[in-house]
Amino acid sequence: MQGEALASASFRIMTAADVPAVLDIEKLSFRIPWNAERFTGLLSGPHGATCVVLENAGKIVSYFVVELRAESTHILNLAVHPEHRRKGHAMRCLAFIQKLARRAFDIGCGRDPSQSLASSRVGERESTEVRAGRWSRRKVTQALDEHAGRIHLEVGESNLAAQLLYRKAGYRATRILRNHYPGLDEDAYEMVRKIHPGA
Repeated sequence: MQGEALASASFRIMTAADVPAVLDIEKLSFRIPWNAERFTGLLSGPHGATCVVLENAGKIVSYFVVELRAESTHILNLAVHPEHRRKGHAMRCLAFIQKLARRAFDIGCGRDPSQSLASSRVGERESTEVRAGRWSRRKVTQALDEHAGRIHLEVGESNLAAQLLYRKAGYRATRILRNHYPGLDEDAYEMVRKIHPGA
């Protein structure tokens, strides 16, 4: 049954029409959820974030928001609807993020500028930036990026389920971020994984 769920699920770029369904999952997943304005702002504004949904049988079961940079990738948000957890959707999202991060990193390092990312929207932005030479300018500042070559995220100290998920996916806690969630009076762990695990 899990295999069937994974086989029929597919990724696509989030749209404004998806925000109500995404908000439902967000509210069921986090004690201080993002609001509609934050999601619509990321979709419409020049924030450099990529918002993706995982859809199964016409229903959004999961989503994630990442910042893809030439040198690093930051996972800002990832959630799975409670009714669809423990079916492999979160791991599938993390595998897809890894793929996007590798392509962005390879393009940023000039390894393979002919590659495109998974969606036409992302691919168009990527190829435009390569033509404009912006990736090469970012490469010069790569040494200033403490997360260069890595995917990184923050997870609440009390969120053991998420910590175990990320550890299973190859992420490791590197430091404690004190009072990272002031509204919850809670610290967070920064967790990282190499974009190219063998590097």
